[in-house]
Amino acid sequence: CKNSYMLKDRLLESPPLGPDAVLLTWDVDSLYPSIPIRQALHRVVRRLNNKAPEFQLVVELLRIQLAHNYFSFQDKSFQQVRGIPMGKAWAPVVACIYMEERECSLWNELGFEPLIYVRYIDDTFGVFKCRADADKFLIAAAARDPNIRLSETNVGNSVHFLDLQISSNDRRRLVTSIYRK
Repeated sequence: CKNSYMLKDRLLESPPLGPDAVLLTWDVDSLYPSIPIRQALHRVVRRLNNKAPEFQLVVELLRIQLAHNYFSFQDKSFQQVRGIPMGKAWAPVVACIYMEERECSLWNELGFEPLIYVRYIDDTFGVFKCRADADKFLIAAAARDPNIRLSETNVGNSVHFLDLQISSNDRRRLVTSIYRK
């Protein structure tokens, strides 16, 4: 999901939902510092494995960046030894690759996928066929990876995601409006 505008257009084009469908949103608690460096690098390598040889240079540069990430705090320097650094141009891409591989293996394990599934880095929206499927997903997702903790889960017929309020109307169509706290 690139932004709310694209999501809104996609939701407007979606077919009517079944009578038991539920909307679910969740957030990953502290995603960047929770991603193990070695696993992140392995997932990026797997993703680029079938690409042209010049991507090996990209992988090597990423390895160097992950192994030698330093930052300053209160006039002291530190090396970040866990997690990927926030603020680096490549960090969202690595985080998305890490999460995508996790999600794909989760859907294979569960044997079903949501009717709609959209993620913006660490914020996710899904439409599930029924509440039982949403609950199975949440239980499996929480157990899948000890590094990734879900937080702020919301389930129902109306949820907020990014800056949208997403609801199922009386015709079982998804409608959106600007979310206001």
